[in-house]
Amino acid sequence: MVVSINRVLDRFYTGLYILQAVLLLSISSVSLAGPFDGGNKKNGNILHGENCRSCHDSMFPNGKGDDIYDEDLRKIKSSKALYSMVEFCATNNGLAWFEEEVIDVSKYLNQTFYKFEN
Repeated sequence: MVVSINRVLDRFYTGLYILQAVLLLSISSVSLAGPFDGGNKKNGNILHGENCRSCHDSMFPNGKGDDIYDEDLRKIKSSKALYSMVEFCATNNGLAWFEEEVIDVSKYLNQTFYKFEN
């Protein structure tokens, strides 16, 4: 009887270690993913060009709205803040964007200007 209990416990702990390893790998792979991985940069560029650029261009005397993303002028300091600002601007400009579109524009801006890693 003792031998069979030891075998059961041994198999239990082996299964537990495997489960822990799988969980650790899944957590570490999520933490290695960059922000907005699910987004579509090409679509974000199109949406930004059609809906954001003219407003940003009007904010600068030289008409170069992309200057708003310059490191010296930007107020956005994290990917979370970037997402929030894109969502805020879309809402305030009456754009009926889905979450996917907010993520697309956020991905475009992040990869083009901000370079946040997470």
